Amino acid sequence: MQAFVRDLSPGSRRNRFFRTLHELPQPLLEALTRIDYRTHMALVAEVCDGGAGTVVAEGRYVIDAGGGSAEVALTVGDGWQGLGLGGLLLARLVAHARAQGLRRLHGQVLPANRAMAALARKSGFTIGRDPSDPGILRIERALQGAPASTRPLQAA
Repeated sequence: MQAFVRDLSPGSRRNRFFRTLHELPQPLLEALTRIDYRTHMALVAEVCDGGAGTVVAEGRYVIDAGGGSAEVALTVGDGWQGLGLGGLLLARLVAHARAQGLRRLHGQVLPANRAMAALARKSGFTIGRDPSDPGILRIERALQGAPASTRPLQAA
C-alpha cells in the first residue's frame, strides 16, 4: 500500500487524501491495511509480472457507527486511470455493501476531482455539497433491491 501511494502523482494523492503527502503516515497506513472484512472492506487490483504483484488501484468502505451506511473511497494509479478499473472496483464495493445489508454509501470528493465525480454520477451516486464542509462534494447512493453481480474481476 505504501508503494502504491508513493507511486501516485501529487494530484492523485491529494484527490485521495485531501492533502499533499509523499507517503502514508504510520497510523494511516495501519488503518488502511488492518482490514476486518466486517466493518472495513477493501479491494485491490494488482498486475502480476514474474510472480510479483503490484497494486494499481484500491477501493474500500468503512461502516459508520450506526451500522446502516458506510463511507467509500477509491484510488486508481495514474497509469491506469480512464480504463474502467475504478468503475469495476466501485461496482464491486456497491454489490458487497448491498449484500451485507447496508442501506447507503457516501463519500467525499474534491471539486477539482472531476473524474471521480463523473464516475460516481455514472455509478448511481448523487452529488451535492458536503454539509460539514461546503468546499467538499458529498457523493451518496442508496442501496436498495437485489444484490448486483459479483462476477470475478478479470482482465479483458
